[in-house]
Amino acid sequence: MPSFEELRAKFEAEDERNAARLVAAGFDWKVTPRINHGIVPQHPLTTPPYPSFILKSGRTIKLCEVFQFYVYGGVLAGLPREQDSSVIEALDVAARVFPREGSQPLVLTPLLHEGVCGSGPEDDSWLNRWCKLSDVCTVGLFVSDTPARDEAMDGSAAVVIWFQNAYGVGFDARTVQQIEALEWERCASDFEL
Repeated sequence: MPSFEELRAKFEAEDERNAARLVAAGFDWKVTPRINHGIVPQHPLTTPPYPSFILKSGRTIKLCEVFQFYVYGGVLAGLPREQDSSVIEALDVAARVFPREGSQPLVLTPLLHEGVCGSGPEDDSWLNRWCKLSDVCTVGLFVSDTPARDEAMDGSAAVVIWFQNAYGVGFDARTVQQIEALEWERCASDFEL
């Protein structure tokens, strides 16, 4: 077991490394603006106001974590086509970002955008037709305070993927309807605290 002096030296060295990392990142606690909330009746780490949804089953779920990326980032040439690899890539990203969740991510039914590249009717050939998903893929971790199946567990979680037109957490009516229609007992996995 390390002595008190060894532990202190270890923590001081870690503090120095972290301070150097902050300087390299251009961050300084001393010049960071502050908001004084005065006296508040609750602990400052009380659960923030997560977006929550009431499912058709009556269960309440909260969106606790989000990861977003541009769907067609890295596409160098060509036109997007229906049934491209974007949904598979989204499933792969979900597995990397939320590896511990245990259940298969669920993909909400997206809207497809389609059109023809060109300047007139003569350009309307299959070569110029395109079909794509909305530009931003959102991978969200939803959590319920109650288990989905095993009552001995503490809660349940599900990873849900949807496509939207811009970055940020905002929900159009179609996405909200699909979230509220989730069959939680089928798509969520239980967890223990």
